[in-house]
Amino acid sequence: MSPKGLKGLEPPSGLILYFGAVNILPQVISRIREKVSSQAYETWFSGIRDISVEGTRAVITVQDQFFADWIEARYASLLQEAIAEAVGEKLSLEFRVAEPRALPESGRPRRPGLGLVPRFTFAGFLILSHNRFPCAAVKRFVEDSSGGIICIVGPPGTGKTHLANAGGHHALAINPEASVRYARMEPFFNSLLSSIREKRVGRFKKEFRNLDLLILDDFQFVKDKPLLQEELLHMIDSLLIKDRKVMVVSAVHPAGLGLLEPLLSRLAGGLLVELREPSPKDREKFLRASLEAKGVSVDPEVIPHAAQNCRGAIRELEGIVQRLWAYHSLVGGPIGLETAKAILADMVVVKTPAQRIAEKVVEFMGVSSSELMSGSRRRRVSATRHIIAYILREEIGMPLEEAAEVLGGVHHTAILYGVEKVKSDPKLLSLAKKLFKESGSGI
Repeated sequence: MSPKGLKGLEPPSGLILYFGAVNILPQVISRIREKVSSQAYETWFSGIRDISVEGTRAVITVQDQFFADWIEARYASLLQEAIAEAVGEKLSLEFRVAEPRALPESGRPRRPGLGLVPRFTFAGFLILSHNRFPCAAVKRFVEDSSGGIICIVGPPGTGKTHLANAGGHHALAINPEASVRYARMEPFFNSLLSSIREKRVGRFKKEFRNLDLLILDDFQFVKDKPLLQEELLHMIDSLLIKDRKVMVVSAVHPAGLGLLEPLLSRLAGGLLVELREPSPKDREKFLRASLEAKGVSVDPEVIPHAAQNCRGAIRELEGIVQRLWAYHSLVGGPIGLETAKAILADMVVVKTPAQRIAEKVVEFMGVSSSELMSGSRRRRVSATRHIIAYILREEIGMPLEEAAEVLGGVHHTAILYGVEKVKSDPKLLSLAKKLFKESGSGI
């Protein structure tokens, strides 16, 4: 490598010249930021302590073996490319784990916020009617002096990861010396397997069994993985015995994961909160607040149009905000309805009257769209299907096949069964007629 900026000191061709161990972390990180998502960067690359050149090697120092295994498995080629761009030579990679920090009087390492996404805090978490209780529950759980388990469950894109990270940051705001760890299940599992192969499983377990708060995201990944479930059971038990806290985040209810009975029992012994997709009114509030925060001006019709016709998850709403902000930053001025329709054509699809009726019933009954389509036989979910089937068939005269399609392609006999259930239950019948009337007759 020829050190840039040292004119007249070019080494002979083919000679790589180094002056000791050269720290190239800033140059490499600036390139990495351009090539990965902000969440991937904040989750994995913010944990890199140092990148230095030693001879023909680039030495990457990370917080612990968990990070080393995951980065090496998934991002080695990206790192090697970024390092080559920074130094002008392709170097071999060596991963090192940073020396453990001095222990405080408690004998536990002070490693606050390991793995937490910095921007996912309560300050950036917009509280609406659909997430008010889960948010309050997570805050109370973290603030409570005793240990325990909380499970955050909900379909993809509803803000579970943001809420869990916000809980971790809140724990650190209460006690800056707290040891908090955020881990996603897939890299956790891969690191566990690596530690078993390399006969360092004891060190791996120690990293996770001495925390104040352990946050386990993407917990649905544990399905059909008994080895992972067994390790999690021991890990959770070791934390609960010490009166520590565990936060589990899953897109699937724990009862649907085929868990080992003892593990399911531990989770069932804690608090479970559900994050649902926001209602149309909440979607309007989210879009309005987010656009105002970014200084984006839109015509009055734009927000209701987007809120009523988008898929509904927070992630989709954030995408709408980003798309409108990008256009506004380039063109400026308020964005009209027709312009917004063109900008959001692939994100916002105008819903049919039948779809709006179904959404109205789902919102009133307190179930999510994903539950409605999942085949769940929970009483409330089944009642929701029956009411929608009745309205579509009896109130607006929709053909069986079309009504079945609105409910996710169920068999037409399910529609007929739902209609009869509502007709035979005076309370359900009254509710169905009330919801149909409130929906504006679906037209």
